[in-house]
Amino acid sequence: MNKLSFNYTSNAKSISSFAGLKIYDDLIHKFDIRKFFGPFLPKKKRVVGHTSWNKFYTPIMGFIAGFECLDDFDFHGQDPLFLKLTNSPSSTILGKFLKFFTQRDVEQMQEMLPKHALKMRMNLTPNLKKFTMKIDASDHLQHGLKSKGMTFGYKKFRCLSSQMIFDDKGLCYGFKLRSGNTHSWF
Repeated sequence: MNKLSFNYTSNAKSISSFAGLKIYDDLIHKFDIRKFFGPFLPKKKRVVGHTSWNKFYTPIMGFIAGFECLDDFDFHGQDPLFLKLTNSPSSTILGKFLKFFTQRDVEQMQEMLPKHALKMRMNLTPNLKKFTMKIDASDHLQHGLKSKGMTFGYKKFRCLSSQMIFDDKGLCYGFKLRSGNTHSWF
């Protein structure tokens, strides 16, 4: 009978638990998300510091990574891969940036969502004649101490409540974060 043996070798490289973010980073650049949503971002007030796109892109990546509140950006922001992809603005910088969005900015970005999703869908299936869309309402359990806009969902826990329209490939054509007991940023 053969015995299985393992050899361990030390390594000085940093390891990230967010390795999957690189796939999303590639998709964001492939489908040129910046071109679609960039015009609706609040304008930068100073020449130095993080760009408006960087302050918008970082919460997207954080959301994908499972961050629940702005404090998570300070806690997880020093992860080697997350830092390399986003330059990791602090929670204070991100919080101030999010407050600069007007209701009209959000509405304009929501109007772009179905156009962009359809463009991506046509890229995936060029000969598409018809497809099925699904509407979903979801409660997103929140643990963060500084999360805003939460309510008690149908399962009776503190959550953000959203409504989304997806196609059978998982592309989102519409999103609405329903207001809770306090004002939310989006």
